[in-house]
Amino acid sequence: MPYHVPQKMKHLKHRILSLFIALILLFQFPVSAFAAEEPTVSCQAAAAVDLDTGTLLFEKNAQERVFPASTTKVITALIILENRDLSDTIEVGPEIREGGITTNSSLMYLEKGDKITVEELLYGLMLVSGNDAAATLAVSTAGSISAFADMMNEKAQELGMTNTHFVTPHGIHNEEHYSTAEDMAKLTVAAMQNETFRRIVSTKTHDSVKINSKGTTVTTELRNTNNLLHTLDKNGNANPYYYAGTTGIKTGYTIYAKYCLISSAERNGRHVAALLFADGSENSGAQRWKDAAAILDYALDNFENYNLAALAAKAEITLNVWHAAEKDSEGGLLSCDFGDLEDKKYSLPKDLDTTSGITAEPSFNQGIMAPLFTGDEVGTAKLLLNGEVIYEGAVYASRDVYEEGFETAANGPVTIIDQLQVEEINLEVDEEETKLMLWWLLLPAALLIYLIVRYFTIRPAMRKKYLKRTRRR
Repeated sequence: MPYHVPQKMKHLKHRILSLFIALILLFQFPVSAFAAEEPTVSCQAAAAVDLDTGTLLFEKNAQERVFPASTTKVITALIILENRDLSDTIEVGPEIREGGITTNSSLMYLEKGDKITVEELLYGLMLVSGNDAAATLAVSTAGSISAFADMMNEKAQELGMTNTHFVTPHGIHNEEHYSTAEDMAKLTVAAMQNETFRRIVSTKTHDSVKINSKGTTVTTELRNTNNLLHTLDKNGNANPYYYAGTTGIKTGYTIYAKYCLISSAERNGRHVAALLFADGSENSGAQRWKDAAAILDYALDNFENYNLAALAAKAEITLNVWHAAEKDSEGGLLSCDFGDLEDKKYSLPKDLDTTSGITAEPSFNQGIMAPLFTGDEVGTAKLLLNGEVIYEGAVYASRDVYEEGFETAANGPVTIIDQLQVEEINLEVDEEETKLMLWWLLLPAALLIYLIVRYFTIRPAMRKKYLKRTRRR
């Protein structure tokens, strides 16, 4: 029975992480063109990438299609780590002898009926390049090789691997199974973000444990096929290919793919990877070890990582906002920025003058008009150094811009609603004043009317009294 992952939460988490990594790779993968003399390598295609910034530091035919052979197992391991628990126990099935897997291919020597954990299978996958481990992991996770290949291709899309197509979890030759050095660099950056992956691929030797079909515990020593990791060769002699600081990651070979290698190393706080494909050299592809060392030296010695926020602060990005308030402090001119870049870095040549030559090419959204508020996305922009794109991302409004009809006050903006409220208050005040004025007008009028009425009512009575007096006389 295939393993059914409790996947909704797990997938959501890893999809968000993959999207984040993909965005970094999408915006930071242009090659730096400012560096020292590049190394000469004999393989068909090669690349170097900074594993912390995602910056491509070197390339040779990096967009050219190649067969990745067993470097395919990098994505197989990453998918397993994102979807399985290391402690899961799997019973090995017939898939270990299917799909082109022969006893002459790379194996960790599993047998049908063996019971082994996911973690042990991952060591077998990445250290000795076990095709049987790859098939067992794939079928137990997805139900079939083809279903697992669908997962691989979905993951490749998430990572922005636009010129890649996978058919198998192990990389045994298939004309429809291909990638490029640049795409594999994107995969390498993503895989090396995973702590467990880094631990496994940096391991020199590992004692793998399984329980065979008879119930017997079997222990097998696995030695990493990456020669750059070992100070001594298999015979105990000094290894001429040892590279100090090596941290991984995977070798590969088929007759059609020739010799392949993805290697990584750390030095002075920087972590880089070198990728080589289709090395046709003799002596089991001995030249790939030398070329990898040359690329790693070049990438580690000639570059350093710069804070993008500091670089972006030197570029001016402004936008004239339509229908801004007449009393806007900047007359509608809005400064924009890339948002929070404090944790983002870009790899550039050492001692490069970054005090000048930094510009931005914005592409604003159509119909931008007031009101705008701090943090509103207004478009995208390219950050350039001496004409080379070093970053591309969304840009945001750095302040509030209010529309026509807004006024400003000492304690902040006054909106149309505020103004209407003020007018209502003023009307209320006017009504009170009008009532008071009317009272002042009505009181004299009332008094006058009263006097007139009294005059006309009192006068006839007085006249009658006067006539009576006259008659008496």
